Amino acid sequence: MGSTSATVRRELTMDIVGRADGQRLPVPVVLRYDTADPYAVCAEFHAGLGETVVWTFARELMAQGLGSPAGEGDVRIWPSESHVNDGVLIALLSTDGAALVKAATSEVVEFLSHSYALCPSGEESTLIDLDAEVQLLLDS
Repeated sequence: MGSTSATVRRELTMDIVGRADGQRLPVPVVLRYDTADPYAVCAEFHAGLGETVVWTFARELMAQGLGSPAGEGDVRIWPSESHVNDGVLIALLSTDGAALVKAATSEVVEFLSHSYALCPSGEESTLIDLDAEVQLLLDS
């Protein structure tokens, strides 16, 4: 892998879903894709009071979740069944808790489109220097 990486960054607002009071709770989120880690997407949730929670998961998972339920582990993504409010649901599970958020489909599609402009699907492995990665493991 070369020493230069390229990044896509998209600021958006997602809504926390399933609140007991039924109120919409918007959360600022930054989606980030970096060719230095070509298989991954980072979602930085800015929860308030300066607290940021970062989730990293497969870019392919996000893309698959646009059209049908995807994921079996800590991150699951699926299209909203509501035709009134187009969106993508993202469930995040950890030992610290769980959250269900909804993002606008158009914003996720735009973010992914920009990431694919940097690295098309299926070409991620061309950005990884396996010899360097193995050497890092051996050196640690």
